[in-house]
Amino acid sequence: MRILFIFIGLAPIISCNNNKKNSTVKDSAVTRLPTKPPVEIPDSIVNVSGCYMKKLGRDIYVLQLEQSGTAVKGKLEFDNYQKDDSKGTVKGIVNGNIVKLWYDFTAEGMHSILEIYFKNQGDGLVHGIGDPEVKGDSAFYKDPAAINFEEKQLFTKVDCALIPEKFK
Repeated sequence: MRILFIFIGLAPIISCNNNKKNSTVKDSAVTRLPTKPPVEIPDSIVNVSGCYMKKLGRDIYVLQLEQSGTAVKGKLEFDNYQKDDSKGTVKGIVNGNIVKLWYDFTAEGMHSILEIYFKNQGDGLVHGIGDPEVKGDSAFYKDPAAINFEEKQLFTKVDCALIPEKFK
């Protein structure tokens, strides 16, 4: 009879230990299941989200960007005093400290697409200047390696609340 009580007393302990072994086996099997690799975002990605302005005499240029990972989208407007204005959307990527954008815009009722590069510099973005090549309604840099980033082309980062109402 004593042996029966000992066996009954040990049964829950044995079954608990058995469950632990099974759960360990199950847990290790789960860790071996193939998983989706994590998305790698380089540490060197520059965050360019925000508003940028450049004033040149009475001309005002406004760039507004939103960034998600390396993808960038936003709005760009050139408000020229005595020349044609242009207004449209931009989208592209950040590659190192260079922002490569396609500017889809309208100027004087004409639709165009223009490749535009900016270089992150301090607290702003410098607009790149280079020789264009035109195909149809699109213009792009003939030689991206030859783009010139001059300080006088700096768009300064500003608080978005300071952007004039007509650009919002």
